[in-house]
Amino acid sequence: MLVSDGTVTDKDWKDYRWAVVPATSCSAGPICISARAKWDWKRPQWVEFSAVPSSKGLEAKIRLINEDRKDDDNVCITVLFLSSDGSALSILHKNLHSLPQAVRSETVDIALRASLLRRITSIALGTKQCRRGPHEDDDVYRRAKARLKMR
Repeated sequence: MLVSDGTVTDKDWKDYRWAVVPATSCSAGPICISARAKWDWKRPQWVEFSAVPSSKGLEAKIRLINEDRKDDDNVCITVLFLSSDGSALSILHKNLHSLPQAVRSETVDIALRASLLRRITSIALGTKQCRRGPHEDDDVYRRAKARLKMR
């Protein structure tokens, strides 16, 4: 069974497994982020997330690595960008389809003001198999963005 980090308490995101990792300094700018988590505990299937500063805020890369020979899934990926007190400063949510024995990559620009970017100390990477299809949790994402006053 996958273990979820108990420090993530956002009840809106149901059935996610959370991994909290610190943001680190890097030559690209004030923070760099890298995390890896499984979306299905019994299969060789991983989400890799990384982000580096860009002119817009952060350039994030998401990779789905599916080594299973037969299983394809819709995969929900939610990233909470956290401040030192654990509160969410920004959020990213994607629902991507993964084919058997395939690697899928996607790059996403995340618009963040420099002042907000400097406050990020960690991220919470949440993953799960989206059994209800490619739009599962889209409404949760819209509500979360509204709470954080994101466009």
